[in-house]
Amino acid sequence: MGRKEFCMGTHIDNQALEKIPFGVLVFDSRDYNHILFASRRAAQVWDCQDEEELLAYWNAGLSHGIYPGDMDRVFQDISQVSDGEKNEFQITFRILTRKGAMRFVHMSGRREVQDGLIYACVTVHNAEESDVDMLTGLPGPMQFSSHVEALCRNGTEAGKYAVLAFNIERFRLINERFGLREGDLCLKRLAGILTRVFSGGIVCRYAVDTFYVFTQTAHMDDALEIYRELLKKQMSPEWKCVVNIGVFLMPSRELPVGVCMSHAMQACRSLTGTNGKRIAYYDRALEKEIAFARYIEGHLEEAVSRGWIKVYYQPVVRPVNMALCSMEALARWEDPNFGFLVPGQFIPILEEKKQIHKLDRAMISLVCREYEKRVSQGKEVVPVSFNLSRYDFLTGDIVSFIEDEVRTHHVPKDMIHVEITESMMVSEVEVIASAVRRLHEAGYQVWMDDFGSGYSSLNLLKDYDFDKIKLDMKFFSTFTQKSKHIVMTMVRMIKELHSQTLAEGVETAEEFEFLKRIGCERAQGYYIGKPAPYDATLEQVKKLGVQIEPRRIRRFIDKAIKVDFQQDTPLALAELNGQTLTPLYIRQDYKELLDELCKITGRKLRVEEPSAPWGQTIDFLQTLKQEGSEGVTYMAHGYIYIRLEARVVSVLKGEDRRLYACSLTMVKSRGNRYSQMGEAVARNISQIFRYASIVSVPENKIQVVFNYTGVPEGLLAGTNLSEWTQRGYRRLIHPMDQDRYAAFVDRGKLKKALQGRQYVAGLFRTRADDGSYPWRIHIIARFSDPDRQLLYLTSAITFDSQDVVAAMYENSSKGQASNPRDAVLLRAELWDSLVDFMPFKFFWKDREHRFLGASHSFLTYYGVSLKDIVGKKEEEIGNWVIDRRLYIDDEDQCMQEGKAIMNTEGQVTVGGMSRHIYSSKIPVFTNGEVIGLIGYFFSEEEMKAVEAQRQRLLTVDSLTGVMNLNGLAGEVYRFARSYHQLGVDFALADIHIRGMDEIWSSYGERFTQLVVKHITGTLQQVLGNHGELARLSEDQFLAIIHFRKRDEITEWMEKIKEAVWNIHEVDNISITVQAECRGAPFSEQGVEIMWQAIMEGIKRFSADRAEQTLRP
Repeated sequence: MGRKEFCMGTHIDNQALEKIPFGVLVFDSRDYNHILFASRRAAQVWDCQDEEELLAYWNAGLSHGIYPGDMDRVFQDISQVSDGEKNEFQITFRILTRKGAMRFVHMSGRREVQDGLIYACVTVHNAEESDVDMLTGLPGPMQFSSHVEALCRNGTEAGKYAVLAFNIERFRLINERFGLREGDLCLKRLAGILTRVFSGGIVCRYAVDTFYVFTQTAHMDDALEIYRELLKKQMSPEWKCVVNIGVFLMPSRELPVGVCMSHAMQACRSLTGTNGKRIAYYDRALEKEIAFARYIEGHLEEAVSRGWIKVYYQPVVRPVNMALCSMEALARWEDPNFGFLVPGQFIPILEEKKQIHKLDRAMISLVCREYEKRVSQGKEVVPVSFNLSRYDFLTGDIVSFIEDEVRTHHVPKDMIHVEITESMMVSEVEVIASAVRRLHEAGYQVWMDDFGSGYSSLNLLKDYDFDKIKLDMKFFSTFTQKSKHIVMTMVRMIKELHSQTLAEGVETAEEFEFLKRIGCERAQGYYIGKPAPYDATLEQVKKLGVQIEPRRIRRFIDKAIKVDFQQDTPLALAELNGQTLTPLYIRQDYKELLDELCKITGRKLRVEEPSAPWGQTIDFLQTLKQEGSEGVTYMAHGYIYIRLEARVVSVLKGEDRRLYACSLTMVKSRGNRYSQMGEAVARNISQIFRYASIVSVPENKIQVVFNYTGVPEGLLAGTNLSEWTQRGYRRLIHPMDQDRYAAFVDRGKLKKALQGRQYVAGLFRTRADDGSYPWRIHIIARFSDPDRQLLYLTSAITFDSQDVVAAMYENSSKGQASNPRDAVLLRAELWDSLVDFMPFKFFWKDREHRFLGASHSFLTYYGVSLKDIVGKKEEEIGNWVIDRRLYIDDEDQCMQEGKAIMNTEGQVTVGGMSRHIYSSKIPVFTNGEVIGLIGYFFSEEEMKAVEAQRQRLLTVDSLTGVMNLNGLAGEVYRFARSYHQLGVDFALADIHIRGMDEIWSSYGERFTQLVVKHITGTLQQVLGNHGELARLSEDQFLAIIHFRKRDEITEWMEKIKEAVWNIHEVDNISITVQAECRGAPFSEQGVEIMWQAIMEGIKRFSADRAEQTLRP
């Protein structure tokens, strides 16, 4: 919040503030150096007349008015409140007034969670008053400074005295875990230890978790040894209290006490987060480090503006297919004074100084700019992930910043990913969690980095959704069996949570192969490639044989590797592309099984045949079409049987490509009678039928032998015979065929039908894996005693031969034909779907002009039933036909000459009214002889509707249903005439969609058309009843918009831009499109906009046609 916004949004009663005997300050907890408000009494503390003069003196910064020696102490106390370590603070320190005087002041304040602001009161402090810490009884910093200054006023011998800073590392955790009372006890005990050990020195409590000691150095080492012993004895082991010590040896020259204390604290802070010794001295090396840190902090903005910050990219590959699927953007600093700096040299400094968000934003901009530049140059691009820090979320709206950069540089959202560390989610949970939700809603992937490094890993997985989980590289620092087991468990667990794992820190071939074996989806580390500039990284991985993963198959592969690689049965992932079967991954036990088969059969089996060596494998897999379809088959070689289970795990839409998870099992020839029978069945009939099972009547059991249908076995016969015959078949058989099927499987009828016969057959519409109901033949055959075992088979059927079709209905004809050659036309089952559902009015007759059947639409049109017409001629039914040509002359010519008679115009009587129709007749042949005809007709009204539709298609875009260019021209003419006659103006808007070329090149024509339809629907929804839309090409639309005020046109343009930008996904594929709009009233530049848009569309169309002509 800025000062202006605070003052506008907050009512401040200055008269009331005048009555308060202290000054009031308000500042932003995220940037507590930034003052939002100061009362007049607060200004007077700094010898200023009012707020304006105070802020001018401070230059809007609190630090300008604090004595330099006390600045670190003041900001440390306030930062603990800002970071949530405590709610309130109280501190006494020195200031420098506008008149140059030094003055002691006391400030106390608290942070309000609701608005994130810190409210503080400040008063002039009487230095002569006691400065004692109320908790420990130790002197405060004022007394400490005055006593030390008094001792050192006449100078000191170099190294005779030292200032020591003691800081309890992560003291906040003690308060959080054990409560404030235990925290206070910890502080009291440390104070008591220091007082006892340094009895001849000066000890003070400086801040919440910090103490200072002034002592002689002669016996300092002995005192510290005693201190360590007491610390072990008196501090509770549960606290896990770590105390860092910074030492500054005072020089001979006089040095302000505040500076000495600052140096001691800098040495102390250098130990934060380190292991080993807990004491550090302020020396020249540390002084250089501090100077370097100041340089980094002071030159960051210059480094960004001058291009010293560079983006290096580290490759991320899929172990399963060695494809480069993304890269991580990492910062490097090429400094003119210090040379090439790696992240470890400057990122911790920027984090400590709370400047890291500036670097992160610079990195985001550089990544987006590089993408735009490479695309314009026609270079290869790869998705890139970048890191965000905690301060990115606390210092501004990072989500809006990312959105702006992506829009500006036209970066598809699936080409950049956001990484946040696990530790970030522990603090400032609400702020960061809200931002993560917004990123997801905006269409970005959010990855969790360093998973497993903190204490809340599993809670975070429970409470939040992450697209990728990056395993902390520490898991691979000691590559033991225990660490392997942990990684295996995490990979499996994360798959079950519908996320993916990315392992960092992979440095050896052994680690990489292990990750591949357990199904870890992605890997990153020096084994694959070190961070380098973009092109260098691509060259680096190509030398390893790694190929860049095409954008269109990224999701295709993502779905496939969700498979559990650690399953019990031998596993292979195979891709079927048309007729070509290619392994994606083959587990070792799968290979070993193939080797064993090779030894048994004497045939050389190649690993490239991932499922089995027999040619029927591809035929089997091709029966499984839809994602999730599964099946099982048996393949035989002599007396060796292989059970192959397969499941479609991914389908590449628009292409005939599927990925299958395959499992192999060698089935022994010896076993129970069901397995023996299954082997016999598999050996003899698996080449012909798509499904086979053995039905055991006494045991009420169904044993599936193989299943090529692609339909899960649970939807098929299941395992319980009674359940299936009573109601289970309804899951599989089309509702219109269920009564016939129930009679087909009725036990009594079945037993009777099988008397003296080997099998019975029926034709039923049967559910396929895509949800459709194609016709399939079902056969129930004797397997032994029909009272005991039956064989159930199904097969796909194609109506290639009339004789075959007639034979299939030997047991279930709807009637008897007087002439055997009419049997084909009498088999009504062949026509069930056509007759019942097609809207066409058609019929079929025999050679003597007798009706054999008619469609539902025909019967409805004339108001008759099949019983009324079957076996009868036209004249026997009624006088509905006025014109003889429609049924005598045309039908005679059709059957005598064997040629089709098309669109004969005539009249019929329907419901007492004369109607015009257009009738056609087609002869039906068998063995070269005409045996009858099929006829159909359209009414005149239907013909007119067809013509109207044809005319409509001249003005309507066939893909989207909105106007095309012809339709737009007519509509603009109508609106223009209204404008000239009535003065009603309207706007014309040109809408150009950016990103369509990338979508076309990545995903092809079919998917691009889906995107165009989606965009069209979005634009129509935005315009509603306020406008009309026309499409000129894949990426260009024109809109006619109604408006009352001119400002509304701009508002419509913004609405359109925002709506298109918010399209993140089409058909489960991530997309990024942007709308560029320009609109104007027809009375102004509207016509010019329309004309330019049309000309651009014509040019683009001509260029596309030319490209197609030149294409080989």
